[in-house]
Amino acid sequence: MRDFIQNIKALQDYINTEALDDIGDEAVSHYKKSFRDEAFSDKSEKDMPWQEVKRRQGNKRKKRAANTRKILTGDTGDLGRSIDYRKENRAVIITNPKIYAKVHNEGGKAGKTEFTMPKRQFIGPSLILNRKLKSRLTRNFKRILK
Repeated sequence: MRDFIQNIKALQDYINTEALDDIGDEAVSHYKKSFRDEAFSDKSEKDMPWQEVKRRQGNKRKKRAANTRKILTGDTGDLGRSIDYRKENRAVIITNPKIYAKVHNEGGKAGKTEFTMPKRQFIGPSLILNRKLKSRLTRNFKRILK
């Protein structure tokens, strides 16, 4: 009985301390992968590919680095690298402090001379992420309860 109580306490400690960090780390990794894939993964890998950018279309005579650069990386890659998380009230909140993150993720009106930015989702609900989280947490629960 003593072992059982110790295991439950260890599991409770994990849930109250490390589990939120495991969830945050897994989510940030999943969302950053969207930038490498140029697609969001919800129900299957890369099932929501991003719309092609105009700089890659049309004029083939201009051979600039921008023509081959990945979508949404810009010159710095700040948008993708800025994805982070914070723990708040026993929950994990995924954040991106860049002011332009929301319009890129959701699409909508943008710019000084207003235009419609296409939706290129990189953060949001994902069945694949849920499966990864379930697997990681289950693995850690089993490790603790051994």
